Amino acid sequence: MILFDYKRYLMMEAESKGYPMVRHLSMHFNEDIIARTIVNQVMLGSDLIFAPVLTPNPESKRIKVYLPKGNWIHIWSGVEFNLAKGGSYVFVEAPIGQPPVYIKKNGLHFDKLKFLLKMKKLEIDQINNI
Repeated sequence: MILFDYKRYLMMEAESKGYPMVRHLSMHFNEDIIARTIVNQVMLGSDLIFAPVLTPNPESKRIKVYLPKGNWIHIWSGVEFNLAKGGSYVFVEAPIGQPPVYIKKNGLHFDKLKFLLKMKKLEIDQINNI
């Protein structure tokens, strides 16, 4: 239910334009040579990047994530990455239950998605109390 309106928009976009809901980074950042090579991250629409943690790493909970050009906000920490000149790799904590997810600041749907930033504290508390 949290992303219901956004996913509904993506379903309408899929029907009218044929765009998939889950996309490769190159769909929106085709000019970015590195984004074209990324195989372990996806976008949900044009405004969310997910980097699922596919293998456990007991020595470190940090993983390397590529963010294309733009302003991206990590939903769990609220840290903003201003990449006006081009994309960059960043290292981020990724404990169980908190996979790296980034919102494109001032993206087309930022006003609909920024509530995720407000919810992060509640969700982190719920995860820590399990």
